[in-house]
Amino acid sequence: MQLARNLKTKKMKAPLGIASVSLLLLGLLLTLGLSTGGITQPSPSSPASAAALTSDKPGSLTLTIYQAQNLALVEDRRVLALAPGVWEYRIRGISPRLLPDSVRLEPILPASGDGEAQGQDREKALQILEQRFHNPSLSLNELLKAHMGEEIEVFAPGGAGTYRGRLVSTEGGITLEDEFGQLHVIRDAQRIQFPTRPGTGPVLLGTLSSELEGEQSVRLSYLTEGLDWRADYAAVLSADERSLDWEAGVTVANQSGMDFPQVQLQLVSGRLNRAREERPVFAMAEAARAAAAPAPPGFDEQAAFEYRLYTLLRPASIPTGESVRLSFLEARGVPVEKRYVFAAHEANGVQVWLELDNEAPLGRALPPGVVRLYRRSPQGLLLIGEDRIRHTPVGERIELQAGLAFDIVAKRAVKARERVGQFVYRETVEIVLTNRKAEAVSVRVRERLRGTWKVVDTSQKYEQLDAQTIEFVVELGAGATAVVQYTYEYQ
Repeated sequence: MQLARNLKTKKMKAPLGIASVSLLLLGLLLTLGLSTGGITQPSPSSPASAAALTSDKPGSLTLTIYQAQNLALVEDRRVLALAPGVWEYRIRGISPRLLPDSVRLEPILPASGDGEAQGQDREKALQILEQRFHNPSLSLNELLKAHMGEEIEVFAPGGAGTYRGRLVSTEGGITLEDEFGQLHVIRDAQRIQFPTRPGTGPVLLGTLSSELEGEQSVRLSYLTEGLDWRADYAAVLSADERSLDWEAGVTVANQSGMDFPQVQLQLVSGRLNRAREERPVFAMAEAARAAAAPAPPGFDEQAAFEYRLYTLLRPASIPTGESVRLSFLEARGVPVEKRYVFAAHEANGVQVWLELDNEAPLGRALPPGVVRLYRRSPQGLLLIGEDRIRHTPVGERIELQAGLAFDIVAKRAVKARERVGQFVYRETVEIVLTNRKAEAVSVRVRERLRGTWKVVDTSQKYEQLDAQTIEFVVELGAGATAVVQYTYEYQ
């Protein structure tokens, strides 16, 4: 009986041993299959495993931002492991404010002399059959709760600026414990950086068809909102007021929710027509840190369709929630003219203008922006005014209003008005100019006339600037007074 039981036991163990060997062989075969090119070969009718086409991090990035459009084009060059067939894909490391209908995914194929044929090859090699954009919304409280006990980074405008440590409490502020065991309570947190977590954040999901095999460089491109840029200028007038030094910078603001480290940055100046209603351009965060970049190397400029494209000649980092200022242009000794203009329909005083030509040593297409005017003196710099320029091509005239002259006084009065016909009126206007400066000046007096008009009498010559405006040029010596008087009829 005992022998029979032993034999029975041995007979029962034999099948288990065979099953174990079978499982080992199956595991070995699967391992060998997966090691061939790193991808299991699917049939065209059955999608492959999602893990085979998962890409969690951005590759080499080119960021093209459109001025005053709250819009940017992202080009993300990644490497995907592909095989012929129909595949499921999952792509992370994208902007939360991505416009889903703008996504393009195309292989980077060798250059071909036949552009059309290359385009057909690209379309045939890789096609997106279905796409979904999933952007889970996580509140700040949920994020803090999920990272309790973990190390995070908090930026605050005061104190040490940036705090790093283990999150221990959110009551009454954000409490961090640093590496020395000290506790820091931050109540004015401006930006919080959490550790990267696979499986969180926006993701592109879908199905694609491929005829390529092996690791393939692809270009993922899409439009995103939340990025903008503006230009600003500083013009420093020389002590003799005959030239100025011109400096320009651009400020890039990122409110997209995605960091862009070490990107190739391109800025487009020009007004694009949008096929949908424009959303208000977000306000650039003035409280955000402004990172001043060194001047060299600067921006390369070239025409792009009917716009201007400025390409930064070095990588730039644009963190989310921050404004980064980059040096754009410098020009020294730009010739300038100072002019005085009295236009009663525009200002109650004599305007001071600085005018210059956008030619060498300036000579670059200028994007719109605010120009701050300064004057250099032995005591230092003095702000003398601000103005705004529009898109200014090379060769155009730049006119900047500094403010109103203190020592040049202008008074305008209508001396007589009468009706001389059924629909015809006559007016006599007098302008009295007084120069309280120690040097002679020239003042341009501009008058806006009404209706259909003609000048019937004048104390001096004038020039017609447009259909409704005439201009007198009045020379005033030091301490002198001059009177301009004219009569015109209108209907």
